[in-house]
Amino acid sequence: AVLVMTTPYTLRTLFAEGNLPRMLALLPFPWLIWFTERVLIERRASTFLAPLSVLWAITVLAHVMQAAIFAVILGIYVAIRAVTMHYIPLRRVVLALATVMVGLGLAAFYVLPAYGRMELAGIPYMPESKIDLFSINLDAFGTYHQSIEAIQVGTMLLLLALVIGIAVRKHHQRALLVTGLIGIILAFGDSGVLFGVLPIRNALLPERFLNASVLLFALTIAATPRADFRRRWLLMGCVAVIVVDFVPAARMIHMRAVPGDEYVLAQTMAERPLTGRAAPLILPNPNSAQIYLMSVVGERENVSGWALENTPHHHSIRRLISAGDRAPDYLTATLSLWHADYFITQKDRLQGLAQMPFSPVAESG
Repeated sequence: AVLVMTTPYTLRTLFAEGNLPRMLALLPFPWLIWFTERVLIERRASTFLAPLSVLWAITVLAHVMQAAIFAVILGIYVAIRAVTMHYIPLRRVVLALATVMVGLGLAAFYVLPAYGRMELAGIPYMPESKIDLFSINLDAFGTYHQSIEAIQVGTMLLLLALVIGIAVRKHHQRALLVTGLIGIILAFGDSGVLFGVLPIRNALLPERFLNASVLLFALTIAATPRADFRRRWLLMGCVAVIVVDFVPAARMIHMRAVPGDEYVLAQTMAERPLTGRAAPLILPNPNSAQIYLMSVVGERENVSGWALENTPHHHSIRRLISAGDRAPDYLTATLSLWHADYFITQKDRLQGLAQMPFSPVAESG
């Protein structure tokens, strides 16, 4: 747990992105691996099927995309275990993978309205450009970057996992290590080749495979038997991980100054006698600071969370921002789907919005 929480990419997820749903999705992942392993090797696999299915449902409810990434990773892990361990029968592999579908079925009441394309038919999940934008490159293996929010693999954690995986000849540890390495290759996106063969590639952001790889490397290290690797060397390796990976990344843990114009907007919202939900149509991807200010300081419920551009609605947001006089009915219909009573936009977009059935109620400057 310490190794995972001090890894640069985990810190980035928590402090730079402020993505709490993804952090919640990380919590069941070690248990997903543990119960999957039990289904593969225990004499009575049926004992573990129900809790494993429920864990998948919890993961889906926490963060759908991260759950899909974990499903890919666990599928790779199960395949490696089945190939390297001849005594694991095919029916156990099928049972382990079937729990993913059962968990998805349990979470269907929440997932289907948004991801079943019921609201906006024909809207693709994600623009192709997002895949390249959210893919890592070789710079991610550096331990220090000028930008505190740069994506980092956690090189020392990777090296320690490699050393242990080579020194300790345990099949499950080797499977964890190899699966983690494949996760890093997938994080390269289309440049890593493997990502291009995934059937759901258009619904995934490649860099987020690092969340799974980090956990797999930490589990590889933590599962080391005392007799196979001297404890003092293991402790020294863990200290090296914290010093080399965590210390430079700890710069992300800090409070940030509020942009003046955004604070003025939030105060304006709080002072006006407006009720109902707000749709922030300022940018295609409003950041966490903007949503925080609108929700907490502005005291208004908003429709977007903070990363609506990575949902099935992202194209509608981009269309809404540039719709202007081309599609007033589309704007009205889409906002009504989200029960939005008013929206926030920029002055330079008001000319195109003038013909729509909305009236200005406030201005922040």
